[in-house]
Amino acid sequence: KIPFINLSQYSNNLLHKKMQSETEKIIKKSNTSFLKLESIKSSYHQWLEYKTVSIIFLYYILEEIKKKNKVERIYTSGWDNFSILDRESYYTTRVVKNICKEIEVESVDKIQNIILDYSKIKQYKILSNIPKNKKNLIFISNLGYNFNKILHWSYKNNYSSVIPIYKKINYLKKIFLYFFNIYVIQIIETKKIKKILRTKLPNIFFKNINLSDCIYQNKLNVMAFFLNLENKALLFKNIFKKNSIDLIVSNSSIGLDGSFLEIGKSLKKKTLNIPHGTLTGFFNKGGKVFNKKISNALFSTYAVNALQSKITTNFKKKFKINGAQCLSTGNLIFNNQDNCVGNNILYAETNKDYFNYRSFGFQTF
Repeated sequence: KIPFINLSQYSNNLLHKKMQSETEKIIKKSNTSFLKLESIKSSYHQWLEYKTVSIIFLYYILEEIKKKNKVERIYTSGWDNFSILDRESYYTTRVVKNICKEIEVESVDKIQNIILDYSKIKQYKILSNIPKNKKNLIFISNLGYNFNKILHWSYKNNYSSVIPIYKKINYLKKIFLYFFNIYVIQIIETKKIKKILRTKLPNIFFKNINLSDCIYQNKLNVMAFFLNLENKALLFKNIFKKNSIDLIVSNSSIGLDGSFLEIGKSLKKKTLNIPHGTLTGFFNKGGKVFNKKISNALFSTYAVNALQSKITTNFKKKFKINGAQCLSTGNLIFNNQDNCVGNNILYAETNKDYFNYRSFGFQTF
């Protein structure tokens, strides 16, 4: 039997309240002036929140453990891989070495600094097979979260679908998709260039500890990553201008998918946001803050938002979201469970990893 410390004895609502409060202070001091699109800025804030919460969580947990146990030495894996928005990003060793100055920290393996190079700004081109003057087009941001249902609806109702793909696809696949009235927009990287970025990301301090190295590891890499995301998004402005797209549909209101709604609305195109999840009420101030932040990815100010359930409708009323931007649609993309018999419990939650952890709203088991 391997001895371990059960973290549930240290994780409580007070801990989550402190994590949430400290994270909010850091996000408010962030600088997104190097970006143009609000959707990409929101994506950056989400990434910053993930990294900050995970680090502050570790800080408070270690502090509580040290209060109840005599800790003379801390062992870490030694892994130190840096990757943005990636499950393969390992940074616990770096964090522990930064926040535990008074205790010896020993790595099991030799620390290997593996940093993916995002520092070059990428340029892209678009390859499109949409016929000139084609009518009845619906742009679909991606095919995740059951958005294949939108494809089926479009085909049955004599609409053609347009979907973005971020890699080259072969000619035969294009022909196959064309048969079902599906046109693809391929986004292909053309070259990388070094660019002097005048904006400076601020250093991040917590409890007088400089966490900048833990969070950014390389500030230029972080800025370049989100600038490249924005460069992809801005390519679609010409696509939306040149083609008679009747509707732009997305299942997220932030990041690249959210930017399609933002750009579409700026061009006076019809936009529809079909949230990929739902939200309920809250029981305390921390829960309210959590739900409001989650709603940033579910409700868009650049589109009509589909209300697919009574729960979502009640959430919209409780948070007083502008009714003119919402439409009660019933279930559009969620799964149907018509064969359920007897009493059932719906567990509709995604367990989060350490790299995308948030305070209050997610399970800690």
